Amino acid sequence: MSRVLLLPLVFATLHILAPPATGAAEAVDRALAPDEVRAAFLRAGYLVGEPSPWSDGASMLAVWSPEATQADRPFLRVFIFADAATAASEHRRAHARDEAYRDRLIAASDDRGPQLLTGYGASAWRHNVAVVQASPIDDVGAYPVEPDCAPAPLITDLTGTELASRHLALPATAVDPRLVELLEDIPLRNVP
Repeated sequence: MSRVLLLPLVFATLHILAPPATGAAEAVDRALAPDEVRAAFLRAGYLVGEPSPWSDGASMLAVWSPEATQADRPFLRVFIFADAATAASEHRRAHARDEAYRDRLIAASDDRGPQLLTGYGASAWRHNVAVVQASPIDDVGAYPVEPDCAPAPLITDLTGTELASRHLALPATAVDPRLVELLEDIPLRNVP
């Protein structure tokens, strides 16, 4: 009987003496701020718009080459999420959407991630940031296929399954590694 009463006392003492799991050993979430990302591209000589904040806490930057005119589309779009956990969640969701859209399995990658915008190539992900680079018009994987209004083919044992598949091409364009390095060179800050 005394052992039963002693056991809770031992556990309570150990709990008081042990450091909490959320103390100094806890991993700190680190992230890049929109102004830091913008400044890195400006230092490298690019033209960069002001951050566009979204209601979900993310921000987007438009980046143009130094030779761009106002009529040119941004050659980069940069998405900055509140923290790395949010970015990882968005990366997984975008990957699942891209696989469903293309009706195929796509290898998960931080360097050739899911397509986020029409006309832009595969995404690159670092910390809490995703980047996409504009694709040339001949990159068929970067531009959506127009809906076909013709009746769907009738699939039978004689026609085979190749008519039923709509495996869409992946974008050939990826973010230039030198542009991704700009993100990797920014010191990370702690997220509260």
